[in-house]
Parts: sequence; C-alpha cells; structure tokens
Amino acid sequence: MNNVNEFCDGLVDALAAKADNLERTAIRKLREHLQSFEASASAIYDFLIDKGLMQNDPYKHERTVTKIQLPSSDPFTETETLHEISLRFSQYVSQWEFLVNIFHVSLPNLSLNKVRRIIELLDWIRWSDFSANSSFQVTRAVAQIVGRTSAMNDPMAGKIMTSSAAHLRELTSSIKTELKTITVFLRERYKWRVRDELTKNMNIDPELYRRNPHTVMNNVKFEFSHNLKQLGWYKDLIRELLEEDYGENSQKSREAVLERLQVSRIETKKRKRHGPDDKTSLLAVVDRLARTGEPIRSTLVKLNGNSRILQERKKSFGERLSEIFSNLFSKGNGGIRYEVPIKDSVTGSVKIESIDFSSFSSAAMKKARILQELRDSHSIAYKNARNADAAQLLSFIQKNVQETRNLHKKLTGLDDFFRSDAIPDDIRDSMKPSTLSLKNLKASIGETMKAMNEFKVRKEEEAQLRKLGIEDE
Repeated sequence: MNNVNEFCDGLVDALAAKADNLERTAIRKLREHLQSFEASASAIYDFLIDKGLMQNDPYKHERTVTKIQLPSSDPFTETETLHEISLRFSQYVSQWEFLVNIFHVSLPNLSLNKVRRIIELLDWIRWSDFSANSSFQVTRAVAQIVGRTSAMNDPMAGKIMTSSAAHLRELTSSIKTELKTITVFLRERYKWRVRDELTKNMNIDPELYRRNPHTVMNNVKFEFSHNLKQLGWYKDLIRELLEEDYGENSQKSREAVLERLQVSRIETKKRKRHGPDDKTSLLAVVDRLARTGEPIRSTLVKLNGNSRILQERKKSFGERLSEIFSNLFSKGNGGIRYEVPIKDSVTGSVKIESIDFSSFSSAAMKKARILQELRDSHSIAYKNARNADAAQLLSFIQKNVQETRNLHKKLTGLDDFFRSDAIPDDIRDSMKPSTLSLKNLKASIGETMKAMNEFKVRKEEEAQLRKLGIEDE
C-alpha cells in the first residue's frame, strides 16, 4: 500500500464499514443515554421550580435554540446566585432538549467540533464531582440549591434529588465513553476529507516533507485556508495525515489507521447472537415516565389545599341543609364529592363527572409516589423495573401511560372546578392554580409516549427487515 490513492480507496471502505457498525452500536447507545440525561436534568429543574428553590424563567418556552451553545460560566456574586443559576439552568435544560429533540445525533451530523461542544455541555455542571464544596462555581451553586431539599418536610424529595444526581454522574461517564469511540472515527474521516479534497492534489514530494516538514505544513495550511476553511484546522491531525502519507514510517502508520477502523468479528458475532438491547431502550422510557410523578404530587398538594379551604369555609344554613340532603340520597360512601368538568382531548366535548375527591386524591398520591420511586435506586419500584424483562417493561409503560393520561384529565378538571363559578366569591381568590404542574405533567406524558412510540417503530422496522431476510448484526 505504497500509493496514497490506493490507501485512500482502502480507507473509504474501512470508514464505510466502521460507520455502519457505529450507527448500530455507539450512536444508538449515545441517543438513549442523551435522552436519559435530558430527562433527569429536566426533572431536577422542574422539581426545583415547583418547590420554589429556583425562579421560573418566563422566556424558557419562547427561547429558540438552533445550535449547541453553553450557558454562561462567568462569575457571579452571592446575591446574584439565585437569579443567575435559575436563568442559566433553564438555558442548560433548553440545550439538552435541543440536543435530544431537534439535533439529529448521527455520524453525518456529528463533527469533531460538535463532539467537543457536547462534552463541554456535559461538564458545564460537574455531575462527576457534584458537591456543595466543588471548586467550580456553577456546580457548587446548583449543589447547594439541590441540597436544600434534604431540609424540607418531604423525605422523598431529598432521595429523588440524590438519585437523579447520581444517575447523571453515571450517564456522564457513559456518554463520554461513547463519544470517545465515535471520535476515533471522526478523526480518521476528517483526515480522509483533507486527503481527498486537498493534499492528494498538491503533488507533495515525500523527500521534501522528510527534509523540511515545517515548509510542507505551511503550504498545506495556506491551501486549507482557501479551500477547506469550513472544516476547521486541526494541526495535530494534519501532522498525522502527512506522516501517514509522506513520513519515514508511512506504511506502518497507514496500517495502524486501518487497524483502528477495523470492525471486530467477535463484536459482530456477539451482536448477532444477542441483538439490540431492548431493555436499555425501555428503561430510558421508564425514566421519562418517572418524571410524571412529581407534577402529579405537586398538583394534588394544591388541590387538597383548595378543597380544605372550601370545606372549612363557614356555610350558610341553606348550604348545610342542601349538603345534608345530598349526602342522604347519595349512593357514595359519604366522602367529599365534586361535580367536575372533564374535557375529551380528541372531540373537545366536556362532560360533568362526579368525583369522590378523598378516594381519588389518596389513590393518585399513591400512584405519584410509585412513579417517583422509579428514580430512587434504593426503592423496590426501581429494583423491580431493573429486574423486569423487555416485554414486562413495555406492558408496564403502556399501562401507566394510559393511567397518567386519565389522571391528567381529572386533575385538569379539578383545577378548573376550583377556579370556576361553582366556588363562592369570598374564597375564589384563595384557590391556588396548578397551571405549571399540569403543563409539566402533560409535557412529561408526551415525551414518554414519543419515546415509547419510537421504540415500537424501531421494533416494527426490525421485524420487516427479518421478513426480508435481513438480520440486524
């Protein structure tokens, strides 16, 4: 393989084989881990907003993100901490939402520069060193805010935050490992493009390069600045390229390149035998489903507060008499019942449903706790999910998605009821709305359904390929 053109031909084949392998291994895992990372980071943000530990960003949903761009890491004073961290964390979450929902993670769309930006975004908060004593100001400030949840009268809150931070630490490590694998390919693809579009047409004299590499490097840089500037100049990679093509040990260097790109036969056989990791994909969906627990809980807290105000209000004789007759002829168990407007999301029609509020609230709070515990690595719910197989996980997700959708309808109806004309004028202004919590719940349900449907589509595609005799290696 003494000829540069011959090496380029072999390199093209090696890059194509490696790209195909990476799309089905490292890229697939990277997408799943990025989705889990976004879900966990968003859950922490939503939780802190709901608890009043961070300020709500009024412009979050109006922000348009078109590229990977880090929030500011500029120093801030102690008095500025809450405002600055609230705003920057909101921007941080928006970046992850962009990366998962808009930016298509694939080899054609990745470059060395974009990988560097993703790693910088991963390290904007040092989850691997998440401590109130961190030497990084942003990490330290976020850790101090998260740490306040332990002092709240809610034992589950501290556990959820600790578990979420630990999960983000694990995901950071996994994502960096996958990016490191992908970077090996991107480096060789970069050098191939420079060869193909520039250096192989420059008629570089190997003897001149060996005598005076600095002169040749300057010539390449000059041509690069006029023809390939958009690719970005990486001096170390250009030096590698020149050594591989014109250096004293070029033959050995080229063999090392092809060896780095080689797809292991053992790896291929292993993938054929085990197939795609469905369980990992579904656990990522479960992680998104778990995010519905907190907005359900926070909505119920406000609804219970509203109900308490309504029930403790001093009633007139006529109202008490009406209530006595209503309970007398009611077929229920004598609990608190509200006539609630429930809107059909498909037809838009509204029907009135009589809800036993005490029973409903108790059952819904239990459901919220179970969903929240899916994020606590010490809980039974978390361990059961990790011990389940793919079929059990899919059934669990489908059942809970339907249940949370029904819960969202009833919670929304109750929220509307407590702010309607059915509430006496003298206490209506005391009713607390659940707008933000319900919005977060709806978004979390939507994201869970999207992730579940993407999994189903992938499985259907694989089934169709098998019918055609094409096996996923």
